[in-house]
Amino acid sequence: MYLWHDSSGFHLRVTHKTDDKVDFSGVLRTTGRFTDVAGVALENNDHFTVGPDQHELAFRFVSSGHVDGIDFHTQCAPNITADFHTNGHVLPADRVVIGHLDHHPTTDPFTITRTL
Repeated sequence: MYLWHDSSGFHLRVTHKTDDKVDFSGVLRTTGRFTDVAGVALENNDHFTVGPDQHELAFRFVSSGHVDGIDFHTQCAPNITADFHTNGHVLPADRVVIGHLDHHPTTDPFTITRTL
């Protein structure tokens, strides 16, 4: 699971090394809003939803080793809390990569706080 931010917004991608089907799911939460959410390379069993108040973004991707993901923006979001799972189990924190420096959170779930 990869999560990063650049000049075009936030990006979340999932993949794995084999062609076995793996179920990736998760929820991102913020006190701000998730906007402009778009799927990337999604297939029939892949989906995402934004909650009615736009404070929650949930996804489920069934991957066969390809890359699936979402791109999004946030508004007035001082932090994002992420809770990731694979095949119904909490994804180990060392399987989560944050940012271009390949940082791993210490736990899953975890919170990213915006700094200026």
